[in-house]
Amino acid sequence: MESPEESMAGHRGSIDTEAQRNPGQAADRASSSIASAPTYIGPGIRIKGTITADEDLYVDGDVKGSLSVPRHRVTVGERAYINAETVAREVVVYGAVQGGLCAFDRIEIKKHASIAGDLATAQIVIEDGAHFKGVISADGPTVPASEE
Repeated sequence: MESPEESMAGHRGSIDTEAQRNPGQAADRASSSIASAPTYIGPGIRIKGTITADEDLYVDGDVKGSLSVPRHRVTVGERAYINAETVAREVVVYGAVQGGLCAFDRIEIKKHASIAGDLATAQIVIEDGAHFKGVISADGPTVPASEE
């Protein structure tokens, strides 16, 4: 009579997983799920300088300088304080921003957000209760140089 270990020994290595059958597809799926999660700057982080990203960015910390995310979305969380010139495809603000915002597609300012700076975008949404001081250019900014 076989012990359970001996019985399983014959089956080791014979489990056929999807990753073994299609390793390229499994890797693509894994990398796409990683790529879809935004980079997160937490509330305990303070950055002074230039941030350049080629992926979505969610900020809950303090940033002073410049943010350049021309092909992706920047979300300014409720706990964030941004003192920077920001360029992105889309900007959504829940927190506080001091400085210009340039979004190639749209800017959304949520109800408890506060912005002191000029805005340039193709579409803008400002919810009731939001605080805004600046000039809005809704003609839309020019297309990023890398896309021309």
